[in-house]
Amino acid sequence: MRLGPPWTPKLIVARRRTAMAAPLASPLACLLLGMALLAGCSPRVVGLGAPVTTPAIGAGHLRTADGLRLALHEWQPDGPPRAQLLALHGLNDHAANFIAESAPPLRAGGLRLLAYDQRGHAGNPHRGIWAGPEALASDAVAAIRLIRAQRPDVPLFVLGESMGANVALLAAERLQAAGEASLVDGWILLAPGLWRLEEMNAVTAASFRLALLQFPSLGVSSASPAMIATDNQAALDRFAEDPLTVKDTRVDVVAGLLEMNGISKAAVARCCAAPTLFLYGAKDNVTEQAPTVATLRRLPAGGGGRVGLYRQGWHILLRDQQRAVVAEDILAFTRAPQAALPSGAEQEGAAWIARGAF
Repeated sequence: MRLGPPWTPKLIVARRRTAMAAPLASPLACLLLGMALLAGCSPRVVGLGAPVTTPAIGAGHLRTADGLRLALHEWQPDGPPRAQLLALHGLNDHAANFIAESAPPLRAGGLRLLAYDQRGHAGNPHRGIWAGPEALASDAVAAIRLIRAQRPDVPLFVLGESMGANVALLAAERLQAAGEASLVDGWILLAPGLWRLEEMNAVTAASFRLALLQFPSLGVSSASPAMIATDNQAALDRFAEDPLTVKDTRVDVVAGLLEMNGISKAAVARCCAAPTLFLYGAKDNVTEQAPTVATLRRLPAGGGGRVGLYRQGWHILLRDQQRAVVAEDILAFTRAPQAALPSGAEQEGAAWIARGAF
């Protein structure tokens, strides 16, 4: 089985094309489409609740201000940690699964690794429902503060994959605005989404808006032979068999994610208070290249943001067959955040940004 990206409008539109053929042809559908284009449609959001407690890290969980207990996983190195890494998983995934292949080498490289199951995922309440950028970023900020307070003497880095990278980018903005940018020594953003629905093919965008209007709660399977997230078939099979992963993505969840993409795009122009890596794979067929490149070109000159590209990388870089190269770059970055990556990914990244295509 192959796992396609669960959050792409192109996939949802393709899978609904037959079911939507008749409605699209009717005058009423045209009117509804026009209304959707003008008014937009908001996803269902089960976001941040009222604060009822103080955030804390307990035995195997992160307690949030609104009282949720998000499962927290931890991997310790054999000796004293030289650095800490908070890792944020992507949409439909969970902490233990997304880091399974790369946790051993990162741990062996001296990192204390922590990862929690984000809201709406794994065994948390409202699984498969969009939590919204406010709640997701708030959880990440709370985790960062707590982890740093546990070990203030040990450098702290934050890694995010796909949606998790967007969450990390928004958390960085919040910390910077609060005067707490120094809590994090560096950020590693693996394939963050930096495009909006409006920047995609016009037919795809219009069709997706109609799907959102008519079928907001519809769950669409992420399996697609045309779009795969990695060349690691074992990881794809494990995702498919894992009871904690989300297999069918609601249309309104995709809409919420695209909204967060737009917020993230704006944040890039203000990045980065700490050294920050934007890392992509050249075989990634999930990422919308043109708007992504245009956004990355807005990184402030002389700032902390750097772009890397892996010629043999796909979308979920920590699970690809060449993941050892990415892990070594991460370890090198946590040793010397200002130094060039040993793989040469930054040279490939500069060439990608210059030519505008993989």
